[in-house]
Amino acid sequence: MRYRDAIPTLLAPGWLQTPKNAAWLRASGDVKDSLVERAKSAVKARFAATAPRDALDSLGSERQIERGPSESDTDYAARVAGAWETWQYGGTALGVLTALSEAGYASAVLPIVLGRYYALEAGAAAVRSTGATWTVTVTGAAAAVRTVRLVVSAIGDPATVWVIVDGVHQGDASLTVGTALDLGTVYAALSGCSVTASGTAALGDAAWFVTGAPVEGEFVAPLPSGGWAVDATPDFWSKFALVFPENPWGSDPASTSDTIEQIRRLVKRWKSAHATFAGLSVIDSGNAWGYPVSAWGEPEKAWGGSVATYAP
Repeated sequence: MRYRDAIPTLLAPGWLQTPKNAAWLRASGDVKDSLVERAKSAVKARFAATAPRDALDSLGSERQIERGPSESDTDYAARVAGAWETWQYGGTALGVLTALSEAGYASAVLPIVLGRYYALEAGAAAVRSTGATWTVTVTGAAAAVRTVRLVVSAIGDPATVWVIVDGVHQGDASLTVGTALDLGTVYAALSGCSVTASGTAALGDAAWFVTGAPVEGEFVAPLPSGGWAVDATPDFWSKFALVFPENPWGSDPASTSDTIEQIRRLVKRWKSAHATFAGLSVIDSGNAWGYPVSAWGEPEKAWGGSVATYAP
């Protein structure tokens, strides 16, 4: 019951219940009701699911979750509420690509040194990584573990791989081509999660995958010889670029436009502090140097495309 109704009928003494006095009490109750509603609104403004649009934008700014150009309040509120989980991937290629995807650029590609690149693979429970001739397939899941990375430290059959769980090196394993490896033998929390390799491993080849429920994941793959390389030397291993395989806008925006500035902000916010952003390339038409994936001399991959470039 509102104060407007309760004060004149339930709280006021009899001598204050005359028509004129009751009118004054209702007005006094209106003030209290207004205060109660404002207090409720203030509490709701603290939570993404119930906050009004202006408060939601403030919450997103505080948690450094930027709203997409056409993102609804409902979708944005869900991302703001999940900021603590999202920021676990801050400083990683997955974090950068996810931020770009949520801004409407799901097909973005991050080339890095020596012709390797990162991209998103939608709806994958486990993410496959392809080395030069090496493929790792993941089966099973381990709910207690978020991410696993296998890195080849010694070439051979079996190859020796580092097993890195949630960023911590848990041990080494021997990975024989064609034979499933139960990762639980290296790290107990990975029991039931196995990997199978095919092809020939190269030193430094890496497989990165997510365990648990299906998510959008990160995969890394090399380009063939002669493909796109940000730098042809591992001395600049932390340098990366951003490529849009097709123009998402129809026409190229100006370098100083809000659209390009948002992309710059997202990349710089989500990349690791030590990584250097080399800039954005947008393929407007045809083929460009190193994209689509190809080797030198393939006639169907001839140059001649139109590419717009933007400084970092």
